[in-house]
Amino acid sequence: MAAATSSSSNSLLSALDRDPRTDLRLGRARIQFGGRSGKRLCTTTIKCVHEGEEHARRSGRTSDVNRREFVLGSIGGGAAATLPVAGALANPVELGSFSSCSPAELPPGATPVNCCPPPNSSPIVDFQYNTRLPSRLRRPAHLLRPDEIARYNRAYQLMRALPASDPRRFSQQANVHCAYCNDSFRQANSRSELQIHDSWLFLPWHRWYLYFHERILGKLLGDDTFALPFWNWDNQAAGSPLANVIPSAYLNQAPLIDSLRNQQHLPPRLVDLNYSGQDSGPIPPDSTQRAENNALMFQQIVSGARTPSLFFGQAYRAGDANAPGGGTLENAPHGTVHVWTGSAAAPNREDMGTLYSAARDPIFFAHHGNIDRLWVVWKTLPGGRRRDPTDTDWLDAKFLFYDENSQLVRVRVRDALTTEQLGYSYQDTGDAWASARPTIVAGARNLVSNAAVDSPAKLRIGKKEEEEDDEEEEVLVIQGVEIDCDRATKFDVYINLPGADENTSCNVAEYAGTFVNVPHFGDRRGGPGHMRTTDLRLGISDTLDQLGIKDARNIVVTLVPRGVGRLDPIKFKGFKIEYE
Repeated sequence: MAAATSSSSNSLLSALDRDPRTDLRLGRARIQFGGRSGKRLCTTTIKCVHEGEEHARRSGRTSDVNRREFVLGSIGGGAAATLPVAGALANPVELGSFSSCSPAELPPGATPVNCCPPPNSSPIVDFQYNTRLPSRLRRPAHLLRPDEIARYNRAYQLMRALPASDPRRFSQQANVHCAYCNDSFRQANSRSELQIHDSWLFLPWHRWYLYFHERILGKLLGDDTFALPFWNWDNQAAGSPLANVIPSAYLNQAPLIDSLRNQQHLPPRLVDLNYSGQDSGPIPPDSTQRAENNALMFQQIVSGARTPSLFFGQAYRAGDANAPGGGTLENAPHGTVHVWTGSAAAPNREDMGTLYSAARDPIFFAHHGNIDRLWVVWKTLPGGRRRDPTDTDWLDAKFLFYDENSQLVRVRVRDALTTEQLGYSYQDTGDAWASARPTIVAGARNLVSNAAVDSPAKLRIGKKEEEEDDEEEEVLVIQGVEIDCDRATKFDVYINLPGADENTSCNVAEYAGTFVNVPHFGDRRGGPGHMRTTDLRLGISDTLDQLGIKDARNIVVTLVPRGVGRLDPIKFKGFKIEYE
């Protein structure tokens, strides 16, 4: 077993040999430091930062901040962990009642609001399908006809005009997201908070949320055929009207307008699906932005999401610490579009750019309509194991929502596995990104030297030597990523591209995926600063094949921080390779 060593050349090298009989072992891999007075914190991307310099930078005594700094905390011992397996006893997450709701912790500068829903006046009932309802077709927002826009506009006028205590009122509907996302609820029979982001609950919870929101709007209109539109931002077609800009309905209709949007991102500005969190430098040509968007979609939905755990996120069971790790779709484009839309001038990027206020913008529901549609599309793509999880702890997770009659309803994940179950479908708009594999290989294909890597330093990971089964997915796990929940955070991951920096495109074959944190101010477990620890899991089999290095003994992993959060060190525990 090799060691990761901080050398005089300010480099970091970790050659983690792999036992072919088991998952990657980190047992004796370690960071070797000097004596107490010369102890150094080594970064994985640029250089080692002396502990004294780091302390001075954290205390504001220096302005010399490395823009690409990632602090490597430690590489722990023991065999690699795998996705938790359910035991003999069922252990699904459940929200038993709204009585467990406590005030959401809001960020500085936020207007005080009680996100807890009104108490129910009648007993909770279990969800039942209404087979008498007509089917509903959700259409792309940019293609809505004038009469459809007028009906949509009228529905929100009626929703906003409901009494303040009505759970169907628009402000109450927005607060549902705040309560579930900012840890206002506790799990049934547990002191653990309930969080529906950063885990396998993300997609089904939001499907149910949109379902009831849509049914309420239809009830107010007296129209059971009413369907929410979706924001088709993944569609990069150059024709008119454009799909990948903020749709005009959300700019010209008073009930659908939100003043807290990024004013630099109004049409004709194209959505940046790999948005870093800040606007710097010239706006790229539309053709470049479209190519970048297609590349991001291909990596996050096609290449890097070939198994259920990669796409949906990590298992989250009753009593677990929340936010074990989100799936590829949740990280981006979901997270990046949230931050791109929110106002850069607002204290916390309200409304869309932070979770407590995101659903105050009506475009939230169109955004998540497209996220829901992509769940449908993902299951139709070739290659890999693209199917819903079969774990009963996922299928039997339970949530509560008010329906169109103000009745509190208990729902289960298993009752929303298909849109057909819930009576709606999506208009087909084509998915050109599904075949938009990047063809540019920006760097060397095979970096297998065992010599020390000079600055900029990278982490070298040993790989399994024997041939893998074609159906087995190789997964890069970035362990113990420590982030401040309150801050927008993003970093990108590249394979065998040591020169990657903040200017490197995602439209290259070496791009392996991204991590995105949309700020949320719950997570009381973290104490001051609301720090939490999570893992990022990236499927890399397809990337390695494309680079021609599937059988390479080592790969080099480069992490590149992006945007406003790039100035803050992001600590993590280490890397490992798993197979699933």
